[in-house]
Amino acid sequence: MLSGKAPEAATIPMTAECAAKHANAVPEQTIVASATGGLANVVVSISDNIPPGAVPAEAVVLDQKGCLYEPHVIAMMTGQQLMVKNDDEFLHNVHALAEKNSAFNFAQPNKDPGKPVEAPKVAETFRVKCDVHPWMSAYIAVFEHPYFSVSKDDGSFEIKGLPPGEYTVKTWHESLGEKEQKVTVTAGKAAEVKVEYAAP
Repeated sequence: MLSGKAPEAATIPMTAECAAKHANAVPEQTIVASATGGLANVVVSISDNIPPGAVPAEAVVLDQKGCLYEPHVIAMMTGQQLMVKNDDEFLHNVHALAEKNSAFNFAQPNKDPGKPVEAPKVAETFRVKCDVHPWMSAYIAVFEHPYFSVSKDDGSFEIKGLPPGEYTVKTWHESLGEKEQKVTVTAGKAAEVKVEYAAP
């Protein structure tokens, strides 16, 4: 949740070919909050007492659509496949600024249903940018376990499969930073946790 009034998002100064993909002006995506204060694009994970877990079988997809990355924030596991897709019929450049994993930087000059990149091997959070359209920005959070989520537009999230126990829930937001708090999971029940960030 975002406590307080969210700052008014600036309009992205898109080029004509990108603006033509949208019916209205597009706000920048740094802080996205609902009318009720739900905060989107927060990475939520477990940071202690982590049980073993399998690598998800499904690939994670980073799409380029209307000169925006979709989703804006992705969470995935080490060893999980990452696919980069281009829904636009013109050039994008996908430039990952990874430091611990293999960085990638390649062009997708036309529509592309999905290009696989090397699966990350180490936990880290890194930015992806487009060198052609400088406002395009996304973040990829990589974990060595499958107990993570990204908050939706209403601020909700779900982490499945944790056995009973006490855990530390860690949250990360690209501009609002990190927070931690404890949660106790009991058998057969959903545990709820509420995290609040102060509006800047």
